[in-house]
Amino acid sequence: MVSVRVKTIWQGKVAVRDRYVKEAVEKKQGLLITHGQDKMAIPFTELKRSIAGKSDRRFEDEIGRDKPHYLIYFNWEPIAKQGVLC
Repeated sequence: MVSVRVKTIWQGKVAVRDRYVKEAVEKKQGLLITHGQDKMAIPFTELKRSIAGKSDRRFEDEIGRDKPHYLIYFNWEPIAKQGVLC
């Protein structure tokens, strides 16, 4: 699984840089999103249909480390609410 850590949940959604989603699709793996101590797992078979939206414009990193990127939004459902035990 491709893992990514997010800092913010906004209106019940988390934003992930598009490169993590592309990496998961290319590797045919799921996506594991972590916020604090909570985790959300999205299996590869449900990855594309789990996308809740995409940013209209590209964002640049504040420090300029990364290339400009789009944000992909997912509805935040931690594993405890997904009915999956770790």
